[in-house]
Amino acid sequence: MGRRRFLLTAAATSTSAIAYGKLAGLASPDAQNIYAVANGSNAAAEVKDASSASYAKKITTDVVVVGSGAGGMTAAIRAKQRGVKNVLILEKRAEPGGNSLFAPIPKKRDEKTSKAQIFKAAMESTGWRGDPRVIGTMIDKSEEIADWLKGFAGEAAKGGVYDGKLVKILRDECDRLGIQIVCDTRAKKLLKNENNAVIAVVAEQRGEEIKVEATSTVLATGGFLGDPEYMKKYFPIYDDNFSTEINTEGLLYTADGIRMALETGAGDDGTISFAWGSNKMPFFKGDLKKFPVVSILTDNTRTPAIWVNNVGVRFTNEPEKNATNAIYRQPNKSCFIMIDTGTVEYMAGKLPGLVSLETLQQEIPALIDADQALVTDSVAAIAAWIGGKRHILQNHVDTYNKCCEKGFDDIFYRDVDMLVPLKKPPFYVFRSGLALRNTHGPLKISGMGSIVSKWDWPIPALMACGADIGGLHANLLIDGDESHSIEWTIASGLRAGENAAAYMNGNRPVQVFEFPKYTAKEVMAGHYKNTGELPAGTAMPPSGSQAPRSDSGTKYH
Repeated sequence: MGRRRFLLTAAATSTSAIAYGKLAGLASPDAQNIYAVANGSNAAAEVKDASSASYAKKITTDVVVVGSGAGGMTAAIRAKQRGVKNVLILEKRAEPGGNSLFAPIPKKRDEKTSKAQIFKAAMESTGWRGDPRVIGTMIDKSEEIADWLKGFAGEAAKGGVYDGKLVKILRDECDRLGIQIVCDTRAKKLLKNENNAVIAVVAEQRGEEIKVEATSTVLATGGFLGDPEYMKKYFPIYDDNFSTEINTEGLLYTADGIRMALETGAGDDGTISFAWGSNKMPFFKGDLKKFPVVSILTDNTRTPAIWVNNVGVRFTNEPEKNATNAIYRQPNKSCFIMIDTGTVEYMAGKLPGLVSLETLQQEIPALIDADQALVTDSVAAIAAWIGGKRHILQNHVDTYNKCCEKGFDDIFYRDVDMLVPLKKPPFYVFRSGLALRNTHGPLKISGMGSIVSKWDWPIPALMACGADIGGLHANLLIDGDESHSIEWTIASGLRAGENAAAYMNGNRPVQVFEFPKYTAKEVMAGHYKNTGELPAGTAMPPSGSQAPRSDSGTKYH
């Protein structure tokens, strides 16, 4: 059984006491007036009007979170810790956890690496197209994660542990705090009042529409890897062959939160990234943990193999961490990893006790049976298996061997210590390729976790976290380490939960301002009035409570 299937099975058999699939009445003590207090005197009337539609069930809560991955559960827990009485999570799948089922428990930052170094590296990786406010917030909040988890999970929160333990820790804490997770319930639409504040989520449960009214809403719906519309929009090589040419390691989420937010006026940050997986044999359906030697020998950062496409062409500097990106340029996005007996002996010398020919020969039959590996003395046989041409493949192997002989790769400038010739049959060839893990973006958010419009004005009462948010990455393709995926998912959940609680407890009205335009001469002559100035003694409304400016001076709601 593969690791991912094992985890899903383990999740399905969990004995967590969280109630799934049943909506309890979660009305706050002042359910009738809660929106009037939070969003202004006209809000209660707006809720009443919106309620005129026919719903199978109506629920009132304080904070509703859409999505029960690590980001969503973190936001819910944090809101509860910050004093919110009623928190509800909606999950469209049958079980909570999402892609976080496959994530490790984050470790504490190595003190040798400063926050400044992490920030600069993160910004440099985006070409400074990332949002420095959001990236700075993720780094700051990441500092809290290890102690935060340990605070309620104790030693069970030891960093680096996989196999679904992170999800179990978060689910147990949701259970302990009385946070209900409602599964098989897909959010479809956000409702707003006349002050532009999100006041309710319309969802579908067992074919019926339900309405969940809440003072704060957090979106954490896991990205859009399974949505053809958004994949065509953001993934430049997406086509009808995608599912056969590229494996997907992550769950195929369908942009539910992203779509709802954009329809509600959220800005598109313009920074989209796709994180590829580390699995170098993505189409093998077995559990690669049972093939430790093959896993090492197909790891491009450790083993001096060469990569060829289905024509027989060597196409990249294989040991580079991001060499996987080059696969996207190959015919059929194909890649085959080639080593020989000499490569295995070289690695056995570097890693005694971990790599040996004997162990490899024990592992290889199952991969041959699955048509994922080939063992042969013949280059012609390799060319036939990969669908290429013998003379092209032979030429590229010979050219690589000449680079090894002279100690310099003048084709791709591979480091000299990774130049090991392929001259000792048999050859071992592994079917590789691409594996996308998840998407990042494109929702535009503030450093506080509020979803904002393209003008950077927050949409009141609406937050986001996890894979849905943009501003963190700008390269189209990134590896799992570069994505800071689980750390920043939890960090954004902490911030979104805190912001949702602050909005819930702030009880401040939303103001709508006009933005007249002045010329430089008018301003210099003193003929202007500052927008949004309040009478003396009046408290300033909370950050993000104003509407965006317009070039025509039109009011925005």
